[in-house]
Amino acid sequence: MSSPRVARICAIACAAAFAIGLPGCGSSGGSSPVIVDPVTADVQQASAADTVINQAIGAANELLLQTTTVAGSSGISTKGLGLRSITPGTAYLVDYATLTDVAGNRIYPTSTGQFHVSTDGAVVSSWPLASNQMGTHVVTIVFDAGPVSYLDPDSGVTATIAAGTLVHNLASSYTYASTDNWTLDLDGTTTIAAGTPFPVSVTRIGAAAVTAAVSGQRQSHILVTRVNTAPTINYRQVDTTISGDALGVDALNPTQGYAHLIQTLGANTLLIQRFAQITWKWDFAGTTPAFSVPAFTDQIYVARNAAALTGSPFTLATLRTTFRLRSTSASE
Repeated sequence: MSSPRVARICAIACAAAFAIGLPGCGSSGGSSPVIVDPVTADVQQASAADTVINQAIGAANELLLQTTTVAGSSGISTKGLGLRSITPGTAYLVDYATLTDVAGNRIYPTSTGQFHVSTDGAVVSSWPLASNQMGTHVVTIVFDAGPVSYLDPDSGVTATIAAGTLVHNLASSYTYASTDNWTLDLDGTTTIAAGTPFPVSVTRIGAAAVTAAVSGQRQSHILVTRVNTAPTINYRQVDTTISGDALGVDALNPTQGYAHLIQTLGANTLLIQRFAQITWKWDFAGTTPAFSVPAFTDQIYVARNAAALTGSPFTLATLRTTFRLRSTSASE
């Protein structure tokens, strides 16, 4: 597969989304306490807790898919899925420090720590030997190698997972015609039961740590398409949909399922519900590769103690500028 690793694609896509008009926010930096209103503080902490969970899921998938470097189009170094041997039930160590793209850049630059991942089968078991391969696997993530942390560089909030286990289902399929003509479809669903919420410790500079008890469900569907019928058509496209099983969120489209995360932060409860469809395209037909975002639809509903926040529904851009935060898991 002549594409960056799938998890890296998401990381690149997230960065690209911010580059298309999402203005920068001041970083808290330094060691002085940052004074924000209680609502902003809760949203920033909930966003960081959401991100540390979903980046761990993305990093786990990255390790299961990472392979050797192959030659790409227009001289660009890209990734192939290759033949990674995954032994069902074997725990593989995921280390954020060693998860890099082909240029050596860290995929998750503000996340640190290690954890283990195992699966009940190879996610893509025979690429590119079979023309079509499908499978649905249970991926288990165990935080047993020390703390795993994510730092939001804009809000200054750090979210840390000290221990615990996450389980998600990952369905995969692909078609393969040649090195530059293929599709890869990954559909991952993570569910955290309300009765057994997942604990994340969140801290901000100059303040005591708060535990976010996280529950809910999130589905991330990624379709990667590579087409090359040179000289006129030569591109790589990534279509991402973030959704879930929460219905009736949007009054104008009540049957659309939304991802939903409920977070209890002390005496307050935040509900974040999101539906997004994003397309990123890299066109290699010209002399210089061109990047574009042909489609971007995003709605994020945020409620605190059952009351919708002013401005809801947000886009990722307006949520970021309103509450001065970097991410609410566009990447995984």
